[in-house]
Formats: sequence, C-alpha cells, structure tokens
Amino acid sequence: MNIDDLTIKQARELSAMFCAAHPVHHPLVGKKVLVMLPGRFIYMGTLELVGGYHVFYDAQNIRYWTDRKNALGGLAKKGLLEDDKVDDCPPVWFPVASEIAMMEIKYE
Repeated sequence: MNIDDLTIKQARELSAMFCAAHPVHHPLVGKKVLVMLPGRFIYMGTLELVGGYHVFYDAQNIRYWTDRKNALGGLAKKGLLEDDKVDDCPPVWFPVASEIAMMEIKYE
C-alpha cells in the first residue's frame, strides 16, 4: 500500500488507531497530583494534558521526603513535612506512557 494513495477515510481510520494509544482525557487532569517517573524522579503539580504529554506548569521536584507511614501515599495524603526537600522548577513535560505511578494529592 502506498501512503500517497490513501483515501481520506483510510487516513482517518489510521489516525484513529494511533490516537487511541493516547488517552483523550485523564481522570486527574486539572487536579494536584504526585507522579513518579523513570529514574525515580518525583514531581507534584497540577496535571494538564497536551497532545500525548502530561504537563505540570506549577511543578515542584520532591528531592527528599522524610520517612512516614505509607511512603509516597502518606506524602500525598498528609502533605509536606519540615524536613522534606522540595524545589520549584520550570514546567515538566513527560510522555503519557512514561508515568510509573500517579496519585491525587488530598491535603490542602
């Protein structure tokens, strides 16, 4: 099959197949979340979806968090402690498929 010979219908079908690999909406979009990425990077911020990427425009990198019950789940539920080390950073973009874990932040 020659790609130049595709009909518009065939091109739309191909597009739909490839776009299905990337969710149109994530249930946590617009919410404050913690995400673990490859390399053990931990970020928190408000989740946005741009194309096939998640973006935190108000990103913070969590370099170190003190020991607490339920590890990262405890951080998401109870919030930061005095000895935690958190840095503001520029927007963080990462492919949708690269997240290892993501959880909603429940503290105020």
